[in-house]
Amino acid sequence: MPHLDHWLSTLPLPARVLDVGCGTGGASRLFLERGCLVVGVDINRAAIEGLSREFCKARAAEFHVRDVASPSGFELADTRFDGAICQLVASVVGDASDRVQLLKNIHEALSPKGKLSISFSGLSDDINPSYADLYVTDLPYTGEYGTLSSR
Repeated sequence: MPHLDHWLSTLPLPARVLDVGCGTGGASRLFLERGCLVVGVDINRAAIEGLSREFCKARAAEFHVRDVASPSGFELADTRFDGAICQLVASVVGDASDRVQLLKNIHEALSPKGKLSISFSGLSDDINPSYADLYVTDLPYTGEYGTLSSR
């Protein structure tokens, strides 16, 4: 993940990094290897439980089951992060209002000079016909073509 190495080089070390939608922890592991303090949040309970077991003795890492688009925010004790990463989460989090709330939650978690690395998946209906089907199937729920619900 060379783009993340570059992004990390812009943060003060040891950086406090929030991994939004951390999943099984690929980015979190990279940050820990680089000496960061990591907090990961994800709605996937099994993934968070696995990461919590894996890093139970690591004082530099903690993981929480959270809905990243919750109106009550991430509900973390310390919400001043030097950086936050949000990889592909905004593409599957829900509808436009959920994405707005996700970004508000990230903004609230960052320190005043905190930096965000965010990535999105693009429309894939011309590359993968199954995505075209999902876009149509999920349209009544998401309200916009090109957005799908996380499965």
